[in-house]
This record gives sequence, structure tokens and C-alpha cells, in this order.
Amino acid sequence: MINRANDNEPYTHILLADTLWLTPSHDALLSTLTQLLARTPSARIHLVAGFHSGRNAIRSFLRKAKAVGLEKKGPEWEEIAVGGEKRKWGWDVEGENLEAGEWIDEKESNAKRGKWVVVGEMGWEEKKVENVKEGR
Repeated sequence: MINRANDNEPYTHILLADTLWLTPSHDALLSTLTQLLARTPSARIHLVAGFHSGRNAIRSFLRKAKAVGLEKKGPEWEEIAVGGEKRKWGWDVEGENLEAGEWIDEKESNAKRGKWVVVGEMGWEEKKVENVKEGR
């Protein structure tokens, strides 16, 4: 976590790296995030997640995050390979609703998908943002 002004203020930026593979921990993680992330329009969770337990674990987290008021933000989410190759997050769903298609079959072997991560940003949906001035 970064950008904390002092101990009495929430974080404006949180780095969430390699924390989504253990799906039973999603609820506790989201509880912590909702307590720590500032309720401002620009507050962000910067997410990087590998696919060791599959893309479905990440889709499950995103569905639960949406239920507590967090949504995808910023530039388009993408997958990045160890060699630098990039592709759009959700390439494997093709025509399905990405969040509704949470438990779809993997289209890559464990060995292939283990060479990729997803990168994206999350923030509060508008109705969850407090009426505060930013730029303190």
C-alpha cells in the first residue's frame, strides 16, 4: 500500500499483487480493502494477478468486488506474458459476459497460463464515493 498521508487517513492507492489465487480468502481480502481504500473518485487498487489457479479465481474476485462497490477502472485490463506479449483480458470468453461467465473452462494448459498475469485497476463505483474534496 502506498500514498498514505498519515495514520488517520485511508489509502488512496493499494497495490494488490499475487493475492487472488486463494479463493477462500476473497471475502476477507475485500473486507480489508473496503476499510483501507479512500472513498474518493481517484482512489485505486492496482492489481496484478497470476493464473496459477486459473482465470476463474480472478473472475470470482471481480464478481465479489462488484457486490461491495468496487469496479474495474482505468485503462483496459490486459494480460501480459513473461516475454512481454499482451492480450486483452477476457480473450478466452469470446461473446460471453465476462463476469457472468465466471466458471468457464480454461482454454490453456497450466504450463501456458502460468506464464501470464492480468493487470488492471479498480476503484469505487460512483454511489460508494463520499462527497469529499480531493487533492489534499
